[in-house]
Amino acid sequence: MRSESLMSYETAFQFVRACGEEKDPGKFCGGIVEKLVEYVPYDQARVLFFSVSGKIRGSLLYGVGQKSWDAFMDFYTDDSVSFRIGSHKTIKLSEQEKVSVLDHTKAKKAVQGNLFFDAYIKRLNIRYCMGIGLADADNCQRAVIALDRIESGCFSKEEEIFVRRVRPLLEHLYANLLLTPPDSFSTIPVIGRRYDLTEREKQVAMLLCGGATPAAISEKYSISVSTVYRHIANLYKKLGVSNRQELFALFSTVNGI
Repeated sequence: MRSESLMSYETAFQFVRACGEEKDPGKFCGGIVEKLVEYVPYDQARVLFFSVSGKIRGSLLYGVGQKSWDAFMDFYTDDSVSFRIGSHKTIKLSEQEKVSVLDHTKAKKAVQGNLFFDAYIKRLNIRYCMGIGLADADNCQRAVIALDRIESGCFSKEEEIFVRRVRPLLEHLYANLLLTPPDSFSTIPVIGRRYDLTEREKQVAMLLCGGATPAAISEKYSISVSTVYRHIANLYKKLGVSNRQELFALFSTVNGI
């Protein structure tokens, strides 16, 4: 795509509009990657999904072999990944940090001695990488899109500007999707009747299973965060669970997921 067209605001809005047609958070991110190749070409890509606590909970791979991904996860599990997503902690990035372009061909000597760089980045010949972060309503990083270039040159300034232009709009759409209860829990009223849940407790349960934070739930229903936590405590007590994972597992069992 010509740089003049890439710099057009109309091009950016057309791209965001096309991505916004998808209503599932995971497919939404996948759609971004699949459409982005026409605007910012890449050789391979991956999408990493994170829990609120910063742990990888899923991925989408584009041109990345399973062995390569397994090797990455081995480094990630051992805390050997040499960037922030290897911290296993809640990830909160500044607007500037949410888009990053790495030129591995000019890596400093200190980085070159890093096991992850030598055994993964260098071995797979990943020359350039662009990272795009999407956060939830509490600015917790929930998805990172990584675009790799192996054969072609570095990402241009125009390509970076285009990504920085569309990213906040995409993040807004993504954060809203995280607040939408997944279709897989559409039978939650069954469990609600079984355990005598209030209407608000059912709403909170669906949003928790969809990945929403207490602060995001508070904003959606215009109630205080302390009230949300009270609903969560009552919900957990009635259902006999102690955390979000157990809550999800309970609803998954009931829905046959």
